Parts: sequence; structure tokens; C-alpha cells
Amino acid sequence: MVAETEEVTVEMGMKRTKVVAREVGGFVVDMIRQKKIAGRGFLLARASGTNKTALALSISQELAEMLPQ
Repeated sequence: MVAETEEVTVEMGMKRTKVVAREVGGFVVDMIRQKKIAGRGFLLARASGTNKTALALSISQELAEMLPQ
């Protein structure tokens, strides 16, 4: 029974992590669009396996329309 409880806790934690990642991604996109961090970089620093690459890719796709042709 303990193993099932741990799995549920880990699963709930991962879902919460995804929600927080989406909020952070939206915040970064908004800041760039408002030119508050335009022309600057930012660092995604988390443990291995926390979807840093997926978050960076989604931010870049969201901002692709702002790039000059």
C-alpha cells in the first residue's frame, strides 16, 4: 500500500510541476512581449528530467512571430 501512495504523490507532484512550468513560460513570454527582458537571456536551471527543453521550445515557438523576416 505504501508504494501506491508514493506513486500517487509523485504523479500529483509532476502534474503540479507542469502547471507551474506553464505559468512560468507564460510569464516569460509576457515579459518579452512587453519588452521588459527583450534583448536579454534567461537561464532555466532545474534537475534533470524537469522538461527544461520542452519549456524553452514552447517559449521560442510562441515568440517566433516576433522575429523579423
